Amino acid sequence: MIRKVASVLMGLLFYRSPVFNFSDDEIKEYEKLYSDAVRNKSEIMYSSTYPKFRFVQYIAMTKPVIMHGSNHKNIEQFELRRQTLFNGKYVDAVFGTKDGIWPLFYAVFDRSKLVGNFRNACLKVNASSKYYFFSLTSDTMNKAPWRSGWCTFYHRNRLDWLVIRSFHLTSG
Repeated sequence: MIRKVASVLMGLLFYRSPVFNFSDDEIKEYEKLYSDAVRNKSEIMYSSTYPKFRFVQYIAMTKPVIMHGSNHKNIEQFELRRQTLFNGKYVDAVFGTKDGIWPLFYAVFDRSKLVGNFRNACLKVNASSKYYFFSLTSDTMNKAPWRSGWCTFYHRNRLDWLVIRSFHLTSG
């Protein structure tokens, strides 16, 4: 009962992650795109008619990858940067995620237009219900802070992080 009430409350306050169901044809396309890039050790040349966010989610759900979203295409080496954790504490880190939504936000969010601060979170009520919170100041929103970006997939079982699969996202 408590989970049901929590789920209803969360749904009123936050964006609920959609439930993703993929058709057989969609899966076939996504598998081909991903396997071609892995086999050729190349960038993903996204040619599907299905929306890119669905592809990212499919990869997040089915492949052993960590994802990173950025406005910078050619990241050759990650460097630790001062970040703020959810609890307000500072940490020197590079963030990546197994989640399929967060990297999309970071790929298309133009931080050069940030005024003040921003907050984001992903809250889980149970294993299948995730709720997102993205908060930008009105001054930031007035600057139209969206741009094209890149979502990069890193194989999470390789310590050398050499297998890079990325593709371009547009904000329009």
